Order: sequence, then C-alpha cells, then structure tokens
Amino acid sequence: MRVLRNLRFRFLCLWLLIVLFGFAIVFYATRRMLNYVSEITEAASRIGQSDLSSRVPTNKRNDEVGHLALTLNHMLDRIESSMHQLHTITESLAHDLRSPLTAIRGKLEIVLSSDLKVEQSEPIVSAIDELDRLTEFLNTSLDVAEARADALRLSRTEVDLDELLRVMLNLYEPCMSEKGLRVDLRSAGPVTVLADAALLHRVIANLLDNECNHLPAACTVSIRLGASENTVILTVEDDGPGFASEIGLQMFEQRVKGRDSKGRGLGLAFVEAVVRAHGGSVTASNPPQGGALLTINWPRAAGETVNAPHSLTLVNR
Repeated sequence: MRVLRNLRFRFLCLWLLIVLFGFAIVFYATRRMLNYVSEITEAASRIGQSDLSSRVPTNKRNDEVGHLALTLNHMLDRIESSMHQLHTITESLAHDLRSPLTAIRGKLEIVLSSDLKVEQSEPIVSAIDELDRLTEFLNTSLDVAEARADALRLSRTEVDLDELLRVMLNLYEPCMSEKGLRVDLRSAGPVTVLADAALLHRVIANLLDNECNHLPAACTVSIRLGASENTVILTVEDDGPGFASEIGLQMFEQRVKGRDSKGRGLGLAFVEAVVRAHGGSVTASNPPQGGALLTINWPRAAGETVNAPHSLTLVNR
C-alpha cells in the first residue's frame, strides 16, 4: 500500500513538473512572439509618409509572424514604387506645363523691354500677370494632389511658428493697412514645430491672403497661437461675413469657392492638405456671433517644453 502511495506521489510530482515545464515553454514562446510583434509594430509606426524606405524586421523562422513581416515589407515595396512613379509623373507633368509658360513669359518680357507706347504695353503686362497666376495655380494644384495621395515630400526642420507669424504679418502689413484691417495677435511665445519650412510659409501666406482678399474694410482679424504638451493650436478668426453658405462642408475641396469669390478655390484645400501631411488637422466654421473661424492643430516638436503664455497685440490701421 505504501509503495502504491509513493508511486502515486511520484507520478503526481512528475505530472506537475511536465505541466510546469510545458507552461514555461508556452510562456517563453508566447513572450518571444509578442516581443517580435511589438518590434514589427514599432518599426511600422516609424515608417512615415516621407520615409517609405524603412522596413519591418524579419527573422529566419518559418512561422505566421515571420510571414506577416515579409508580407508587410512586400506591401511597402509596392507602395514605395507607386509613390516613386507618382513623383515621376507629377514632375514630368509640371516640367511639360511650366516649360511653354516660361517660354511665353520670356518672349513677352522681350517685347515689353522694347520701346512701346503705354496702351501697347498694358496688355502685355496683364498677360504676364495671368501667366504668373497660372503657374502658381499649377504648382498649388500639384502640391494638393500629392498631399491628398499621401505623397507630398517633406523636408522637416524645426520652425518657430511664433516668429514666422510675426514675419508674415510684417510682410502683409501694407495690404492690411490699405484695407483698414485691424490685426490682433496673441501668442504663447516661441513655439517650435517640425515642419517643411517652405510649405508652412505658404500655409500662413494663404491664410493671410484670404483675409486680405475676402474681408470688407475695417474688419478685425484675431490670431491666437497656443500650445499644449503635444499640440500647437493656431486659430484665425475675423468679424467679416464668414464662409459662404453654399460651400458648406466642401470648403477644403479643390476648386470649391463661394459665388462672390474671385479666387481659384485652392487656398483652403492647400492649407488642409499640407497640415494633414504633417499629421495635423484643420477645422473651419462660422461662429454664432458671426465671422469666420479656422483652427489648425499641429503636432508639437518632441521634447520641447511648454512656455508660459504671454500676449502681444499688433494693430494695423
């Protein structure tokens, strides 16, 4: 009887050891697999719109996770190839369209440099201005198309948005003064964002162009720049007539504009496309008190401390 109990005890101990050993193997294999999945996830999250050359890590194991990594890399190869083809097409298209425009402009300037009467030179000057607007329209249309296809190439650098706003307001001061517009800027101080400086410059220019071109005289433009831990918030509000009711939720679509607008319907489309390409968002509305309100949320540069807010008012009369 005692021998039987000993056998049972030994069998139970052996069974427990087998269970614990199996549990340890499953735990180790599961943890190793989850760590590998985590590495794949982190690597995939670092692959941005402007950097499609990175790939997720692979291993020599012939399992489902290894197949997943290979599949993701093959998919990224196809996406990178498609983006390269898109860039090639847009560059060729831009070159094919810009070349004749540049040639026509050059010939008109040669004619303009000769001795012409005022009534003869005015149509030539007007034609040159139209060619410049057409070239700008072409460039902006291509940029918007690339951004909406998540193919806009970004050269990110640290940009002080507060400083950029002040520089741009100084440039637009003559336009604002001519129309009698008042500009009220309240900023949280130096705020750094990681952005393509040239595109961000054009975003601010588009916002100020809209105010100069569409606001009646003697209106007020209120610009607010603030920052949270991870986000920069830029709001542009005015007390003008607001956004046209007929454009509704389509105000960020290309060539959508109000009936009375003299623009080409690309300003807000370009702003939204560039902000989205940088990982931000844009909203626009007509507040109940009247006017127009546009809010941009832009990712904040990593590691930057939040400054104590302070205010500054700029007035153009």
